[in-house]
Amino acid sequence: MEFILLFPVLAIMMFAAIDLGNVMYTRLRLSTTIAAGASYVTTRSADVSNTNAGDLAMSTANIVGNANGTDWARAKVTVNNGPEALKNTGNSSLTNSTTPGTTNGLCYCPTSNSNFGAAATCGTICGTGGVAGRWVRIAAQRRVWRLWSTYGLLAEGQYMTKIAMVQTE
Repeated sequence: MEFILLFPVLAIMMFAAIDLGNVMYTRLRLSTTIAAGASYVTTRSADVSNTNAGDLAMSTANIVGNANGTDWARAKVTVNNGPEALKNTGNSSLTNSTTPGTTNGLCYCPTSNSNFGAAATCGTICGTGGVAGRWVRIAAQRRVWRLWSTYGLLAEGQYMTKIAMVQTE
């Protein structure tokens, strides 16, 4: 009789723990995909300010999108507020929003919301306390399957997003 009374409560607690664990596990894996992209960018930091910036964006987007398996996550990589690569499930595309010779030679002071901010002289102190430099913005997004609530960890829908700004100079 006691088991029958406690079973619904225990079942709800078990499913909530599994659900929360899935959200936390996805968050951890997204962090590792961003770290893989950041590691790759730092090894090719010279490409940020030259004509290879588009190739760097595409390669990094593919690494981030496939870090935990083929087409595991969506990835968007922007190299120094210039060439941008988008990796969706099943395809990749590169869009050059500016020419590498103009924007990629500039330095930026990123804002707290992971945007490039205003162009600045390389090496100067930014208003946010950092140093103006060349940056790569890496964003990864993954759909999270859950049973109940987002537990305050998902901003919208069932997608979890992680963003990092990587300074290369």
